[in-house]
Amino acid sequence: MRKLKSIVGIVLIVLSVAGLVYWEMDGRERLLTDIVLVANQDIMGNVVMTESMISKIGVTHDTKIKGALGARALSALIDQRTKEFIPQNAQLSINYFYADEFYLKDEESIYVLKPDWISMISSSVRQGDKVGLYTEDGLSKIGAFRVAFVKDAAIREVKDAVQGENGLGALAAQPGNEDKLLARTDATSVATHIEIIATLEDYQRILQHVSGESPKLIMIIQE
Repeated sequence: MRKLKSIVGIVLIVLSVAGLVYWEMDGRERLLTDIVLVANQDIMGNVVMTESMISKIGVTHDTKIKGALGARALSALIDQRTKEFIPQNAQLSINYFYADEFYLKDEESIYVLKPDWISMISSSVRQGDKVGLYTEDGLSKIGAFRVAFVKDAAIREVKDAVQGENGLGALAAQPGNEDKLLARTDATSVATHIEIIATLEDYQRILQHVSGESPKLIMIIQE
């Protein structure tokens, strides 16, 4: 019995030491800090964001700024354009970016996806969203593109009738804002086709899919 108590005591000591080591090395940071996105360099205004400009760091609750973007928002920031100077190590928030600004990168232009090419399109797609183009069976992805315009059968722009917004942009889809997409329940008209921002090479790849001897339709899915 005495030997058993000694073994139990040793085990408890080992567990206590292991717990202390974990707390000092990782536990304290996990409990007392939040992971946020920061600029890892000075970023000028009117610059398109790339992943290489962004880092993830842990900050304490009292130093976290209001609206700071967490790690899950990283993909939404890529290709967003800054509207002001962002100093190195600054926590990133949606206020730094033109979420609904439209711009063309080098070699990009606006291309139409005709109504007779489309097998399915969400009624909530709006200008500024990011969409994925898939084969009609949904098994293969053709590409992902920004939406420049959403048109109805009369070539009029489709907008939210209630909010009057042209679109919430890519940042609207970040965690915590998903309900805004679901709130698009009342549109000015029915969307029949969209116009996307793409390179000529990308558009030629789409044309190859929807034309030829055996043309195939495409699905348009919000991302």
